[in-house]
Amino acid sequence: MATISVTPAAYAGIYLPTEAASYLRATFRQSQRPPTSRRIHSWITSGLLARHLADIRGRERVIDFADLISCQAIASFRAAGIRLQDIRKAEQYFRELYGIDKPFARRAFWHSSRDIFAKLGEVLVAGTRGGQLALGILDDWVVPLRVDIAFAGEDDLAAANEWKPDSQISLRPNVQFGQPCLAGTRIPTWSLWSYVTAGDSVEYVAEAYHLKVEDVEQAVEWEDGLRAAV
Repeated sequence: MATISVTPAAYAGIYLPTEAASYLRATFRQSQRPPTSRRIHSWITSGLLARHLADIRGRERVIDFADLISCQAIASFRAAGIRLQDIRKAEQYFRELYGIDKPFARRAFWHSSRDIFAKLGEVLVAGTRGGQLALGILDDWVVPLRVDIAFAGEDDLAAANEWKPDSQISLRPNVQFGQPCLAGTRIPTWSLWSYVTAGDSVEYVAEAYHLKVEDVEQAVEWEDGLRAAV
C-alpha cells in the first residue's frame, strides 16, 4: 500500500461543522440534498471525513479547508444520486491509489449518476468499481466535479486553495482563516453584512471600503443566505 503524504497547504482554514453545513446549504439547492451539520458529523464518525476526529466529542470537532472541500465533493456526489457506500469505496480507493490523504480535496474528479472517476495517466478510472477503466465518449455521460474549485500545485502536491460558491464570494484557506470574503479581497462578507444590518446604507459601506455597490449587495445576499440556511 502506498505511503500517505501530507501537504501543509491543504490543511489551513478553521471551520465548525455547523459553519461548513451553512456554506453548503447556501450553495446547494434544496433538491440537491444539502447536508446538515448532523450529517457532516456522521461522515466524520463513520470515517469518511476527517478520520482523526472520529473519537473527539462532536462539539469539539473543528475541520480544516481540505475537509470543507471534501464535504463539498461528498455533497455533490450525493446530489448526483451516488450511494454513500460507493462514495466511501471511491474515497478509500483513490486514497490508496494516489497515496494521499483527503483525495477529494487534492484531485480533479468526474462522475456519472452511479460512479466516481479520476485520472490515472491519460485515462479515467472508476473508484467505485475498484479502478475499472471508463469507456465510451466521456463528454456525453461524465460530469466534471466542482468547476468552482481552484487547485495549487500538480500531482501529489496539488491541493484545493480556493472555493468560489458564488461569482463574487471566495473562500481561501490562507485568507481570514478561510472565511468567506469578497473575491479578490481580504474583506470578510460578514463584516460588510454587519454594517448594513446595523443601519448603514449599502452606498455608504461601499464608499468606506472602496467597493462597488454591487459587491456589498452580493456580500449581504450571501450572508443572508447563510442565516436562512441555518
